[in-house]
Amino acid sequence: MRNAWYTGMFDDGTPLRLQDADLEQQRLRWACLMARQYQRYAIELFLWCFEDALKNGCHTLDEVLAHWERRSATAELKLTGTFQQLADDLAGSLLGKDAPATSAAWNKTVHAADDRFEYADTPEGDQAVFHGLRMFAAWYWRMLVRQTNPTTKPFFTLGGADRMGMAWFLGWLGARKDRPLRDLLKDIFSTLVFAQHMRIALARFDGTAQRLRFLIGDSGIEPTVSARETLAELGIPWMPDRLDTLTALLCDCDILANQDGALNPGPAASTVK
Repeated sequence: MRNAWYTGMFDDGTPLRLQDADLEQQRLRWACLMARQYQRYAIELFLWCFEDALKNGCHTLDEVLAHWERRSATAELKLTGTFQQLADDLAGSLLGKDAPATSAAWNKTVHAADDRFEYADTPEGDQAVFHGLRMFAAWYWRMLVRQTNPTTKPFFTLGGADRMGMAWFLGWLGARKDRPLRDLLKDIFSTLVFAQHMRIALARFDGTAQRLRFLIGDSGIEPTVSARETLAELGIPWMPDRLDTLTALLCDCDILANQDGALNPGPAASTVK
């Protein structure tokens, strides 16, 4: 259900057609929430890559890049070409006369069961940075035309640069689409991983909880003492399931009733449209 609401298609490519206008508006809003999930998932993968490099003794961005060039070479992959070339290769036959046309074709074609979909179930390993770059490219094609939809356009600006909002992130990728992949990867590690992690962790510091996992030390970039045991050991996180949360809330106020796992209209269902 979540995948169908996000892509507007079922996993066999059949379009999802909602007759109720209010429900379609809700679907579009839900799709924005899922888009943030997929964006965050790819960035969390690059955080894992960064921690993996630190765990293997890297202390500078250049050392982190060299580490991933070596790991990628093990998987017979090279950081050559540009992000635009990678995105074009991923689009393949969907490439149109311009980027919006390609994005429109992507949204009409690439469903959740498509190999090009912006998700990898187990992205860690020697191919990790390429999984991340590929997910960025797929997400870029998905979001490019969606940001112009008047219903959801306000959601794209939420968060801005501080929280890497969707409009900001699309602009960030677009400004770097013609740069070599190695340069883009360095920007990802410096801006989306290191700087963002430091900014968010410090903003949430309450004098008690330590959320920093790495910092600048005497030897360069170093893991914090509290993070050393779990560095690059944690799974790529997926945010708590909003659908489960929503249905639980609706059950609490009797709009839905959960009967042995089956959801049905509750006693108060008739009071809401």
